[in-house]
Amino acid sequence: MATSYKFGPFRLDSGSEGARVVASRRLDWIAASIGKAASLSSMKSPSWALARQVVVLLDGAAAVMLIHRDVAYVEAAGELAGKLVQAASR
Repeated sequence: MATSYKFGPFRLDSGSEGARVVASRRLDWIAASIGKAASLSSMKSPSWALARQVVVLLDGAAAVMLIHRDVAYVEAAGELAGKLVQAASR
């Protein structure tokens, strides 16, 4: 039975490219998204550190959500990620 996972524009199907490749592309995608937001705002220079912080928040929240079966963790992480990006644009 094939399984498939999707995050943003990325899809990982069982038997396809490895999770590390998808994770690396996802980090690039998040960094590019932050870069686009930076070009539309006063953010001086988006850093890979900010993208990594967002990834850590989302991945950690996803893990906790699976443990507690409560999507509120992911929603809270999303709000906090937004605040991090807003703070970086000041």
